[in-house]
Amino acid sequence: MFSPYSARMVITINTVSNLFSLNWNEDMMILKRKAIRSLIAILVIIGCLLSSVMAVTAEPNKATEDKSLTDLAIKTSKDKNSYTSYLSKYSKSEYSSKDVIYDMNGAVLKKDPIEFTVNVEKDGLYYIGMSYKALDSSLEDIILGLKIDGKFLYSNMEELAFHRMWCDKEGVNTDALGNEYVPEQVLYNEYYYSESFDDALEATERFMVNLKKGEHTVTIIPKKGEIKIEYFKFAATAQADKYSAPDKSKYYNGETVIIEGEKATAKSSYFLVGSADPGSVDVTPNSIEKRLINYVGNNWSTVGDTIVWKTPEMKAGYYQLGFAFRQNAVIGSKTYRSLKINGKSPFLEAENIGFKYGDNWQTGIFADEKENPYLVYLKEGVNEIALTVTASDMSGVRAQLTEAVAEMGDLYVDITKITGETVDIYRDYELFRQIADMEERLNNIKTLLEGSAKTILEVTGETSGSNYSVIQNMLQTVNQMLENKYESHKYKSTYYNNYCSVSSVLLDLRSMPLRLDKISLSAPESEPFEKSNFFESLAFSAKRFIWSFIDEYELQEADDDKSITIWVNWGRDQAQVLSALIDRKFTPQTGIKVNLKLVNATIIQAVLSGKGPDVVLQHGRTEPVNLAMRGVLYDLTQFDDYKEVLNRFQKGADIPYWYKGGLYALPDTQSFNVLFYRKDILAEYGIEVPETWEDFQLATKLLMRNNMNVCMPASTAVTSMYPTLLLQNGYNLYTEDGKSTTMHMSYS
Repeated sequence: MFSPYSARMVITINTVSNLFSLNWNEDMMILKRKAIRSLIAILVIIGCLLSSVMAVTAEPNKATEDKSLTDLAIKTSKDKNSYTSYLSKYSKSEYSSKDVIYDMNGAVLKKDPIEFTVNVEKDGLYYIGMSYKALDSSLEDIILGLKIDGKFLYSNMEELAFHRMWCDKEGVNTDALGNEYVPEQVLYNEYYYSESFDDALEATERFMVNLKKGEHTVTIIPKKGEIKIEYFKFAATAQADKYSAPDKSKYYNGETVIIEGEKATAKSSYFLVGSADPGSVDVTPNSIEKRLINYVGNNWSTVGDTIVWKTPEMKAGYYQLGFAFRQNAVIGSKTYRSLKINGKSPFLEAENIGFKYGDNWQTGIFADEKENPYLVYLKEGVNEIALTVTASDMSGVRAQLTEAVAEMGDLYVDITKITGETVDIYRDYELFRQIADMEERLNNIKTLLEGSAKTILEVTGETSGSNYSVIQNMLQTVNQMLENKYESHKYKSTYYNNYCSVSSVLLDLRSMPLRLDKISLSAPESEPFEKSNFFESLAFSAKRFIWSFIDEYELQEADDDKSITIWVNWGRDQAQVLSALIDRKFTPQTGIKVNLKLVNATIIQAVLSGKGPDVVLQHGRTEPVNLAMRGVLYDLTQFDDYKEVLNRFQKGADIPYWYKGGLYALPDTQSFNVLFYRKDILAEYGIEVPETWEDFQLATKLLMRNNMNVCMPASTAVTSMYPTLLLQNGYNLYTEDGKSTTMHMSYS
């Protein structure tokens, strides 16, 4: 930690050094310089002695580390009741091999807790799971508390999350031109089994509890959401067996079965919906003229997110599993999914299926490194296939980078306290003396970065991947600082830039995006998909290009009298979303049809020609009054429910759109200012979070005295903060009649 004594020393030297800029005569200057040099030498000696004393007497800064169940280097949380601490405590416990199931017969968890007793046959670690279905239609996850023998075993058990399952409403939805849009999402009405996930966990993505042999009282406490529970389970945590090739006599030998990705049976998020890619002939279904929903996965990236498909009637046997997918987000690396067939992992390798990077759509089979396929068994009849986002081997990288980023951030703050935001490269800051444990901290960062880089290399096999390269760049900077201790301050800017890049890598590793076109279930050693040849692809692209010149851009047509015309000046994709909302909600509820048109034209000219729209979306905030002055717009106060509609917005949001007692627009978007702050830095200096401008000024002074910066963006200050401060101090920008401003130029 940076000591207050060394801080005073630096400030004193800076102050004395500034005397060199004074304009004295030459003789006095020589004498003063000698005195100053002597003073500086004395102060440096005193400062070094103080720093040495502080370094000897200071307690160790680095917390003790424990290894997790998966032998990852995760720093133990300061909260003794955290899941990480709990996991470390039971690191030597055995993994359970048998489920503990309690039948709840459809009990409803709504307001009152549910309590029951289970009998555990063997000591061990268990996952927390249940089969349930949601009864309310909130978009958020179901949250419940879980007590075992009257206690929360760790803090996370106070609020365990379970996904609310969704599915597409039946039927195909199209606009007036035949373009498909995403169907309405409704609650999945069947029971679904899930185990409690947390995407922030590093060692394991599912919560576990350690249970002793014997009876235990379990209490489920409702927190958010209403559910019906079929059964509760403490699930086995033992890993599935490794893959073993089956007898060839049990191979499936029929025709290939294709399951379209967008035809999912159930999804763990309201936003896991199908999307359209009209640009490739290999993505099915496809059309030259129409926009068809043909894949799923635009938002399928968070650990624990699951998509479930049901197969048609199948013959019993072992099948080759293939995927048509696109993974163009994680460059030079893979994203991962775990596979379950009828609720169970078929073998160990199925828990980590990697999808490699590629610019375009790809096809491949589930196979080992030597391209030998893993075959999955499907029973006679309908089967259920589920893919869940998992971090896989990248969880180790995440754990190491999480600690490394925290260390790098703390060290950067300590360096900034000494050097300020801008480093004077001609000055000796002696960072390794000012920060007593700087070398130890840099070496710890180096170890963590080397470990994460090694793991990435082992997992991906790519030295050119962007994530690997970013970590290597940071390692190079750390090594340069260690090798050039007296010039380490010169690397501060590079250190910060690489630190930001590594932080971005950590964020990327928490995201596992994948788009899925289709799944194939085929006979072993057969082609899983039919591929188009070069000429078919070329012909499809050419036809799409030609069609783009004759395609209709009026998204909806309505010829009867009870219809309105809306102009939008958006991109085609955004307009398609609006068109879908109109078809799905507005027209069925009101009976009013809508002509939705993409235009880039002047409203006044359209009105003068008699072809003006009824509604225009997304104009500048100054435009409504400008048009109202010319009698172009309709006064919204003429509608009886205008006050009710205004209640949907923040108070005062309508002010820019009033003119002479009339309201001529409603806000399309609303913005507001927020304050971002570092809790750790405020706590270190004993600063409360500012609630008034006076508090803000005081906090700013204290921070800047310690070389910390406070930033207010220039654009925000000009366009928003100035009038805000005027109004808060009782001033108005305009006179009461609204015809002039209260601002006046003064000349001196």
